[in-house]
Amino acid sequence: MVQTLVVIVGHPEAGSLNHAAAEALVVAGVSKGLEVQVLRAYDFPFLPNDPSKHGFPEEYEKAVQCIEQATYLAAVTPMWNLSITNGLKNFIDGVMQPRRLFQYNKKGNPEGLLKTKKMLIVWTSGGPIWVYKIVFGNPVYKQIKAVFKFCGVKAFDQKALGKVLGKDSPEEKARVSNFIKELETYKF
Repeated sequence: MVQTLVVIVGHPEAGSLNHAAAEALVVAGVSKGLEVQVLRAYDFPFLPNDPSKHGFPEEYEKAVQCIEQATYLAAVTPMWNLSITNGLKNFIDGVMQPRRLFQYNKKGNPEGLLKTKKMLIVWTSGGPIWVYKIVFGNPVYKQIKAVFKFCGVKAFDQKALGKVLGKDSPEEKARVSNFIKELETYKF
């Protein structure tokens, strides 16, 4: 059986640090012999209504299949206003389909269907990571982890890079470069 990695990118701009991080994870996955699929959250249509009541747009079907079949999952996103991006939230709402990623058992309790998956959460911020982890309780990691834990994922890891806004000094460029290199050698 071919092992697969699905990388979900939550940043709208192709030239962003987050897209570079996602590409680094593609390199890591390919170097480990994984089949890799990249899903860009902003390529999916906006959900104006509750899809569980009004139906899920067709475009989300392929994404759900990729997630169901994946061995490993990775989400890459900036932190915007102590949260994930609106595009990533919209994408998650579109793929969180009952009887696909989770179901309710006879007692009405949720049961995740992604029990064999492992997930890496990569996030970036303009401020220092320690502030967001200690003072604000690591909101991006907790949001993504909560959703995928609900879907049954049990093993999580995170990589984060802070203070990424407006820093063009050689030292800052080297720090970002080292982060990307670390992701390129990530051991899935």
